[in-house]
Amino acid sequence: TSNNLITVNVCFALVLSTIYWTLYFSFEIFLTNFLENQSDSLIIYIQTTVDCQATFSLCVLSIYRFCNIIYGNKPWFNKRRSMILCVVFQWVIAFIIPIPIWCINRKVSQYKFPLGIGIYNLCVIAILPTLFVAIINGLIFSHAHRSSRRVHSKTTTNSSRIKTRNHHLLKRMFFILIISIIGWTPIYIITYLQSLNIFISTIIYEILSFLPILSISIITGNLFLYNHSLRRYLKSKFCRHRI
Repeated sequence: TSNNLITVNVCFALVLSTIYWTLYFSFEIFLTNFLENQSDSLIIYIQTTVDCQATFSLCVLSIYRFCNIIYGNKPWFNKRRSMILCVVFQWVIAFIIPIPIWCINRKVSQYKFPLGIGIYNLCVIAILPTLFVAIINGLIFSHAHRSSRRVHSKTTTNSSRIKTRNHHLLKRMFFILIISIIGWTPIYIITYLQSLNIFISTIIYEILSFLPILSISIITGNLFLYNHSLRRYLKSKFCRHRI
């Protein structure tokens, strides 16, 4: 289903980002010379791309929920083709956005980005996706709230059930939004401050660098926890292979 497709896309993008950061810190700790011999622009380009994939996949998830709830009666929005187009668009944009990084010719320090790159990454990875998700989720909740008021004249049981559903939806949306902000914003604020020649301890940088991985793990677990159809599908496949 489209829901499973979007969930798998988010999980794949988040896992891809986790793999990148795990490899990056592994090379940084055990194979420092390997990173020093690589193109700095290439490393930052790959880093920005995988991080964009992670945050943009959450934007696509919000778009899917918005279309499914508000335009659920429109045939085009219920087709898998429309969701595939959204996912493809997400991946293409995430590869295009970091291209300006190739224009940088100066040497980039291991813990310090040029001022322009610090601002650019902070905007495209943290600020803009967060604002987009917040606006979309606000529209979803506003629509759900208006819908619940329209059916308020029906039985009290139905009104109570709809109100409870709206509260759960709001909590889930803001939970994912807050976890995403906590996970991704601090590290890019730090890199921006470093680009202003403000000293930041290497230990603080390393600690904050693990927040995105922690954020990814929590969001991925949350998506699997609440996607019952995908869990049943994976469980059936796993049990079939075991048999």
